Amino acid sequence: MKEYQQELIRKLDNGTGYLDIDGLRIEIKKVPDGSGSGKLDPRVLMEQESFFKKGVERGNEPSIEELRDNMGGFNYNLNTVEIYTKYLEVETNSSKVPVWAYFPRSSQRDRNRKALLYVHGGAFFGGTVFAVENNCRLIAERADCIVFNIDYSLAPENPYPIPCNQVYEALKYIYTHSEELGVDKRKIAMSGDSAGGNLTAVCAQMDRDKKTNYLKLEILLYPKLTFTNHELPGYWRNIDAFYLVEEQKKYLERIIHIGSDESNEGDARVYVQGREDIKHPYISPTFGVKQELCKTVIILAEYDGLRLEGEFYGKQLKEAKVPVRIIRYEGMTHGFFDKLGIFPQAESVVNEIACELKRL
Repeated sequence: MKEYQQELIRKLDNGTGYLDIDGLRIEIKKVPDGSGSGKLDPRVLMEQESFFKKGVERGNEPSIEELRDNMGGFNYNLNTVEIYTKYLEVETNSSKVPVWAYFPRSSQRDRNRKALLYVHGGAFFGGTVFAVENNCRLIAERADCIVFNIDYSLAPENPYPIPCNQVYEALKYIYTHSEELGVDKRKIAMSGDSAGGNLTAVCAQMDRDKKTNYLKLEILLYPKLTFTNHELPGYWRNIDAFYLVEEQKKYLERIIHIGSDESNEGDARVYVQGREDIKHPYISPTFGVKQELCKTVIILAEYDGLRLEGEFYGKQLKEAKVPVRIIRYEGMTHGFFDKLGIFPQAESVVNEIACELKRL
């Protein structure tokens, strides 16, 4: 079941445009049933209007527990074939990490399949594997692969470097146990959204630095790539890049707050806790060396405060001669991948991920 017509997916999959920013080519996915640029997708607009009417504002200082309870939300299972679910536990230096594996039951049991490790978002302190379970199951079907959904430990109870080390050790486990898991270890990819995109980018750098070369592809969904907008050569967080028509401007401050100095400081207090330099590449991947990283796909939302750092990271990768592809969904805001079956763009992202996995 889904809340839109399949025709919208066809328009998104087949109607890609292109934009050049300082020599960086960005694929543009227009709103399939929109009325021009500079506007929120009609589904996003309804959501923002609802927030606005309820008086949802920043600055109320809710507790970590309250924030966790309000993360995620409802989405749909769009699978058309039976998906098998298997539970694993990966022993790491800090604790056992639960991992859920999904693959089509109809697949040949003795066949080595491509694998995708998925790392959920949630600002490092929230989010769950269950919020993205339907997404992972659909990727497994459409790419005919195994998807491993990683339940890493959350801050502030488990600050840096525990989450990124756990994700890397989960990758190592899947690689070294590939035969018993039915994985083709030559074709392992990783993806994550928001904070999960950060952990994915960090894991790719760790994989390169340790010379393990487990990963062949990383797919970053509106990733958080820096904890500071300053001291990064060539980077400028220019909010004038976010244009909204006059009647929708009242929503702009709220939807691009993430990635602001205030937001970064809050994230650092929770995740880093003053224990490390926030410019460390395993905290802010934009400060790391980019050469010899695996192929990278960066998927962004037009009205997301993290869009600019995502595009900047793409530019860094291109300059380092790393194969990179950047996709921007017009009219979308941060977290839209969670809305599978509600926003057609979320299903479109599943299709893009599946296509990339098939190319491995």
